Order: sequence, then C-alpha cells, then structure tokens
Amino acid sequence: MQLRIEKDRIGVEKNQVRRGMTINDVLPLVHGVGITASAVVDINKVGYYAPDRFELGQLDDGTFALSGYWGKRVSGNLTQVQAAEQMNKPEQVLQNLTKSQAAELINEKMSDGYEWRWQFTFRTGEYLLYFNVIFGRDGRVKDITDVSASKDVRPTPA
Repeated sequence: MQLRIEKDRIGVEKNQVRRGMTINDVLPLVHGVGITASAVVDINKVGYYAPDRFELGQLDDGTFALSGYWGKRVSGNLTQVQAAEQMNKPEQVLQNLTKSQAAELINEKMSDGYEWRWQFTFRTGEYLLYFNVIFGRDGRVKDITDVSASKDVRPTPA
C-alpha cells in the first residue's frame, strides 16, 4: 500500500516531463532527486564509444551540482586503448552552478550525436523509485518510462 502511494507521488513528478521538451525545459523540474545520465549506445557496434555519464542534483540553495568528466574528448570509433584512456579520466565535481551554467555544460555534453537517458531516482524509505527520460539525438525528450521500484540496498547508518 505504501509503495503504491509513493509510486503515485513520483508519477506526479514524472508527468511534468513531456515529449518534445528540451534539456532547458526539463532541468528546472529537478527538485530533491538525483539524476544519472548516460548515453544510449547500440552495443552491437564494434569499437563504438559511449560518452561519459554524469550525475546532476540540485542543492538546497537552488544551484546545481554536476559530477562527471567535462573536458574535451575524442568521439567516434576508438581503439580499445583510446576508449580505456577516455573512460579513465578523473571525475570532476562542479558545484554551485546556476541553471543556465548547468544547462550549457549539459547541452555541450549531450550534443555528441547519441541518444541520452536521464534516470530520475527517488529514495523513499526502503525503496528506490525511478523513471527514465530518453532524449533523442535532437536534444528533445523522445520517451518517458513508467515509474519502477527496487529495494534500496544501501547500508543502514549506525
């Protein structure tokens, strides 16, 4: 019963996102939720390199924090060594970004020709509730999944 109530509550958040929205439209909808973004890549292609993923959150003061690799990267078909070098770049954490600063970085990262998936994750007691927003190659929302749940396996604080 409680899980159903929580899923309905998260469904209200999910229903704010509509097909055709841009990154700039979706970004202000981030409140009290963690977002993990990653490229959607066809795994059947040999040597196809997936761009780095990133995480996005809104801080209590309304600014945004981004973690991931934000430097320049080579894209396209890479050798195994080149792909390993790209994936081993140190993670950067950028904090206290305004909405426009965060949007600019995200737009730059997501303008690589891949589809991107943003997973909105909510922690509610013993469950993780989440839904995905898929951005097409044009940077607009292409699809939105239903709300799903899984057990939160984080250790309980002592």
